[in-house]
This record gives sequence, structure tokens and C-alpha cells, in this order.
Amino acid sequence: PSAGMFRSDIGDLMAQIVQYLHFHKAPFTDNIYPFLSFYASDDFPVYYALFDGFNTRTIDNVISYSNVFDANFDTLVSALTIVNVGDLPIFVGEGPIKEPRRPRFIEVYLFGLVDEDAKSIAPGDFELHWGLFSYDGQQKDQ
Repeated sequence: PSAGMFRSDIGDLMAQIVQYLHFHKAPFTDNIYPFLSFYASDDFPVYYALFDGFNTRTIDNVISYSNVFDANFDTLVSALTIVNVGDLPIFVGEGPIKEPRRPRFIEVYLFGLVDEDAKSIAPGDFELHWGLFSYDGQQKDQ
């Protein structure tokens, strides 16, 4: 994460966008999907994608990561720092967590209240199940 930077093919454009947001005191909204890292690779550790890596950590300099969400978020913070807007507010569009480089809770916006049984599953079957409630309105987590 500490070496994070924007992709070279869009780096200049991303720098312009985030510098514009910073100048106008506007936040950057990012969607981080830890599950997709696991879904995309059979070798990706499930515990790291599903916030269950408390016994196995990845160390980057002095920061210890127990899940890919925190590592991805800090990679973004590093990329913003490289283009001189490291203090740009970041809102996570779909998922609550606090993270190591900015040890406070992150402002979060929920993606789906109810599962969408008619949504395309072209990316994968998981697309139907982003809601806090199942199709019939039953709460999924306590």
C-alpha cells in the first residue's frame, strides 16, 4: 500500500481530477470490493477478503493489515499523497470500516438495502446479494 500510485495510463488524468476536488474542498468517493479480489483469483486468501485475517497479517513498513479492504484504502491514500493531495477526504461508497493510515471511521454510503433478484449475474452470482436484507425482507446480519 505504501507504494500505491494511480495506473500509468490514467495517472495524469486522475491527478487532475483529485487536485480539482482538493481545490474545491470536495471529497473523493471510492468503492472498494474486497470480495472481488477473492472472486477473481482461486489463490487469493478468503480470510483476507472477508475480514477474517486477524491471525495472519500483511506488513507494509510499520503498518499491519488483516484484510484487503484496509490495504486497498491505504493504497489510495498513498496514490493521493504522491500527487500532493494526501489529505483529500475519502468517502467509501459501499462498506464501513476504519483504516490504519487515517485511524478514524470512514464516512460510508450503503449500496443496497434489499437484494436484487432481477439484477444481471454476468459478473457473477454474487451480484444478486449486496443488500442488507434478502429478497423477502429478512435481515441478513444481526
